[in-house]
Amino acid sequence: MLSIDNKKIVIFLNILFGLIYLCTIFQFQQIATACYKLTFVIIAIFWVKLALKKIVLFDILSLSIVGVSFICLYSSTLIEPHSLSIDFLLKWFGFICTVLYFNCMIKCKNELAIEKILFYITQILIISTIFYYVKNPVQAYMYKGTVLDKLCLNFSNPNVTALFLTPIFLFEFCYFINEKQKIIKCIYLLLAIILFVFITYTGSRNCIYSCVFFIILFLLNFKKKDKAIKSRTIYLLIALSPLIFSIIYMLLQDNFDSITKILPFISSNKSLDTRIIVWQRAFNYFLTFPFTGRYAYMVLYDSVTQMHNTHLDVLASYGIIVFLLFISYLYNIVKEKFSLANNRIYLYAFIVVIFCGFCEATLFSGSLGLNIYVGNFLLFSHKEIKE
Repeated sequence: MLSIDNKKIVIFLNILFGLIYLCTIFQFQQIATACYKLTFVIIAIFWVKLALKKIVLFDILSLSIVGVSFICLYSSTLIEPHSLSIDFLLKWFGFICTVLYFNCMIKCKNELAIEKILFYITQILIISTIFYYVKNPVQAYMYKGTVLDKLCLNFSNPNVTALFLTPIFLFEFCYFINEKQKIIKCIYLLLAIILFVFITYTGSRNCIYSCVFFIILFLLNFKKKDKAIKSRTIYLLIALSPLIFSIIYMLLQDNFDSITKILPFISSNKSLDTRIIVWQRAFNYFLTFPFTGRYAYMVLYDSVTQMHNTHLDVLASYGIIVFLLFISYLYNIVKEKFSLANNRIYLYAFIVVIFCGFCEATLFSGSLGLNIYVGNFLLFSHKEIKE
């Protein structure tokens, strides 16, 4: 596999993501799980292939995250004894494969064949989603004994569904932006609107507001040339944004009633404190074992295996050292992209997905292949396209 062209590996991984998505919504769960586990192996080999050609800072950071997080994980099993089985390590595999794959996307060059295949995959996913919804218009999700009218599409919960629909919406909106023919442009816009409606049906405020933020970014930068942004403060704020959000959110919890009176749309008819208990538990895990985290306990005994915030999940699972490496890794991704005059709209899309991590940790905690699809935003942010 080390001799296989990078383009073919990226295309194959995106096809696997498409299969995972389709097999999930049409309830072929065993195939979806098998495809997801296969991505672990391919991504690891892909990273080694690129690293053997040239070692860069991202490779060192990625390898450090993999090694130190495993040490922390193993240390947690000394307190909560458990064998290192595949199922036990599944969350860790999801974490390191997202880190490794984004690393690969930074180093790869965009190719026209990848863009064409991804376009077809995206349209197939959209049409399949619409088809499934038309066939199954009544959606229900059981939450704490209550049946909720939320779009789930057979994912584990509506928030995960929204997290999958969001990057598909972002790509379709990008196709709308880049298309020149008016009729086709209108079709892309229509499909993007349908996807956004589906996202609202999930009730995921985080993803809804993230999509709105992306549209605002587009409008603010409409017809402006992509210019390099060189601000370490901006890089760091973006890299830390999910953690900053969780801290501010928790500090404001005593004022939620006043906030909803002033800005009623913020609540979306849902309680604003649904994440507070989980986030408080995440901070407690971290404070109890600040250097190693409590991966084993979280996987074995916690009612939720991820802390509904990407950064708190990393902090609680693997401790402060891995967290600092992780922040350095994200900081350098943002710095690499913003410091160059790249195709900025795709970088905005990537950042918006990071913002989706404010209330959902799936991208870095058992991504179900979502990391592959999101990684394309990093790849496409390169203006240079190899024919």
